[in-house]
Amino acid sequence: MTGKYQSGTIPTLATNGTYINRDQDKAEVLNNFFCSQSALDDQNKQPPLLPQSDAVLLSLNITTQAVTDAFKVMDASKASGPDMVSPRLLREGVNTLAAPLAKLFNILLRKSEFPSEWKRANVTPLFKKSDPSDPANYRPISPFSCLGKLLERCVHNHLYNFLVSNSLLSPFQSGFIKGDSTTNQLIYCLTSVEQHHAAT
Repeated sequence: MTGKYQSGTIPTLATNGTYINRDQDKAEVLNNFFCSQSALDDQNKQPPLLPQSDAVLLSLNITTQAVTDAFKVMDASKASGPDMVSPRLLREGVNTLAAPLAKLFNILLRKSEFPSEWKRANVTPLFKKSDPSDPANYRPISPFSCLGKLLERCVHNHLYNFLVSNSLLSPFQSGFIKGDSTTNQLIYCLTSVEQHHAAT
């Protein structure tokens, strides 16, 4: 069955020969499909060898400037999370909010706490292409709380700078590395294969 897709609506879904019409049932079918895509069996997998160092990250203190810098890269056009805190509102109030947020973030880090509300997301199925009745033709978008993402950005920046300054990142790590890319990794793999064939 091929349904007609309209933006913002989910047409009748088909799974295992059954047609799904109720909104609640559609949500459950899509949720089950999305969950099945994240199943990863990494048992007995060895992590890559990492550079050795005596450097230890003993503390993590988030400064007002760190929060301000994190604000600068926040996309104000993104949707709000379940807490309904607007990214645009935060961007507009950065000069007033940076200091109290830095204080709040440091309290949470000292207590090793992350508010449960910041872990929630409004999962929305986004149609990709082809048959709109097939649950596999949707991908989930999950807007989280922008406050939680702001804290994560501050922690990421602090941790990333520590790892880079102490040369603790694997030289084979290309994804999500400033000035590097997975394209470089593919070129490295291709060169290694060519050199191996040339030597044999």
